Amino acid sequence: MKVDGAELNLKEIWNEIQLPDEIWRDILLRVSTLDKLRSADKVCALWRRLLKEPFSWNMIDLRDSRCKGLKRLWLRGWAGGWGIPIYSCLIKVAPRLYHLEELILQDCFTTPVCIEALAHLPLLCRLQLIGSALTVWGLEAVLVGCPNLKSLDLRRCLGLDLSGPIGDRCRRMADFRHPFDSMSDFMFLV
Repeated sequence: MKVDGAELNLKEIWNEIQLPDEIWRDILLRVSTLDKLRSADKVCALWRRLLKEPFSWNMIDLRDSRCKGLKRLWLRGWAGGWGIPIYSCLIKVAPRLYHLEELILQDCFTTPVCIEALAHLPLLCRLQLIGSALTVWGLEAVLVGCPNLKSLDLRRCLGLDLSGPIGDRCRRMADFRHPFDSMSDFMFLV
């Protein structure tokens, strides 16, 4: 880029901008979730560092029409592990997640309404509900509403009774993890 005949290097200019972290945080909060996921970490080292901080992900907005083709989504609970912001958000965006093939919910408080929303993802092949308060009825709804489900991870879903036919159905899946299975191979250990 040339300004008044002088060659300007945008990277040098960017590095010269000295703003407090609070200003950069405010700027980063205005960047869409999709842009944060796709390319914000490529802007500069400061943005890479700030994207690793929890504030960057306090709000995940999937209302953007570009998210309609989303295939994979991982959400981890917060607020003491109950994940209240997650399940209320998930209920609202579930209709836009029609093309979702993989969903990982770790330590998220799942309500019957949330499970009902999850039970309408016909292309879902892999579901991990790590540490969920899932019930047998919710699990039945998911199994009926997600006919392509081939991988189901229910580790730490300790309230489930899988001794009946629903347990048999789960165990027949290509990849099934029981509520009491070890977490040692889980990639997002807390």
